[in-house]
Amino acid sequence: PTETVSYKDEAGITPDSLLYTIDKAVDNLRILLATNDEKVAEVKTSIAEERLGESEVMTEAGKTELAQKALEDYNKTLTEATEKLQAVLNNIGTTDKETTEDSTSDKLEQSITDLEKAIQEVQAKSLVVLDNLKDVVPKESADDVAKVIEDQTAHKEAVAKFVAERHDFN
Repeated sequence: PTETVSYKDEAGITPDSLLYTIDKAVDNLRILLATNDEKVAEVKTSIAEERLGESEVMTEAGKTELAQKALEDYNKTLTEATEKLQAVLNNIGTTDKETTEDSTSDKLEQSITDLEKAIQEVQAKSLVVLDNLKDVVPKESADDVAKVIEDQTAHKEAVAKFVAERHDFN
């Protein structure tokens, strides 16, 4: 039996709740409190997972418009997370390694490697979820889901390329 891939458990408060505005405000606060680009990417990845879960839950409930909005938010947020990762990777090349202590540099390197893996894992899992969603959404929404799949596939390939280039550089 193959394991079903889903983010429904991440959904929490869904778009059909009166508390949803507060939930999104808390997410924005989490982003504001992130201390650097790396943490922002981490928080945005977590929020993207939540939005994709919300989209699944709303699709199952037959609330197509809310599912679509959550899917758009997922796509936007995961794209922003990958852009932050790219910024972190670009900044590594510009920092003078000799001015940073080796242990700090090693910690940063490990942290960035962990972030790369986390984003790549979310991207891979998300594509499976999106593919499943495409089969259950109403016909008029299938094109939108296909577009999100296309966007996220491109981002996944871009992240894989950064990671490969960075490993080659190191």
